[in-house]
Amino acid sequence: MEIEKIRKELKAKKNEDTVIRYAKKISRTTQEKGSTEEVLSLAQNLWTAGDDEERFLAIHLVASVERFLDSSHWNLFRDWLKQAGTETLRDGVASRIFGALAMEDRSWVRVLCHWARSEDPLERRAAAMAIFPRTRQMSDHEAALSVLEAMMGEGEEGVRGAVLRLVQECLEINRPDTLEFLGQWRDRTDADLLKSVLEGLSPGEGDSIRRF
Repeated sequence: MEIEKIRKELKAKKNEDTVIRYAKKISRTTQEKGSTEEVLSLAQNLWTAGDDEERFLAIHLVASVERFLDSSHWNLFRDWLKQAGTETLRDGVASRIFGALAMEDRSWVRVLCHWARSEDPLERRAAAMAIFPRTRQMSDHEAALSVLEAMMGEGEEGVRGAVLRLVQECLEINRPDTLEFLGQWRDRTDADLLKSVLEGLSPGEGDSIRRF
């Protein structure tokens, strides 16, 4: 599809759900006439020349062909992460694209563990956001906890929120393991993060963490 036609039609899409459906429609049409790589090429063109709405569409175009992504695409989308001008776009790249790669191949969790130790808070938040889909959809709390090991002392407020959300998801999936993890890392956990975690626990669970 021509970029100008896409831009015109995109203006009529009023919310995230309609944009996602539109991305899937474009993807189907492009693949019928061409290939998956043409979908990715179109997404790259939208990302490079577009505003935030077009970049949001580009993310969901890539997500529509997530099963075809592999290691050859990693560096391209890491550039997108750096180029994204808003937290919404960065979180979209992290969760929808890197999250898809981590779900497809668990070996990518090692890369996310490396990002979790980055000096760049944007990469640290991306690590938490990228492991979240695997955690929730595959109940892989162990992968999440391996990423969290480097993030429990997180002092950056924007990153800490993503860490807290991931901890809460792990508690939903396997409460005993996560409580044990929290106890083991209690002394190295940021005070504000620990306070937020404890607020969501029962008094008995809080005591079990303090006893470690």
